[in-house]
Amino acid sequence: MARTLPPVQAVRAEYDAWCRRDLTDVELDYLFLDASHFTTHDGSRAEPILAAWGITTAGKPVFVGLAGRGPRPPLLIVSDGAPR
Repeated sequence: MARTLPPVQAVRAEYDAWCRRDLTDVELDYLFLDASHFTTHDGSRAEPILAAWGITTAGKPVFVGLAGRGPRPPLLIVSDGAPR
């Protein structure tokens, strides 16, 4: 089994905490969604990555992950809807 280096473990722990953070108190006025496809290794197929940026009711930008973490519905959602 491969050994994971301490800096990688630290980044992974920070990312995991970010993914689990509670968003119920985040009040978004605007939500911008965009997806891109990235190839991480030669010969592998591109994987989609979704980015979700919100602007709070206080005007502060926030990078959000939305899956099941309770942000309230925003006033407006913007997405380009471009075909693949």
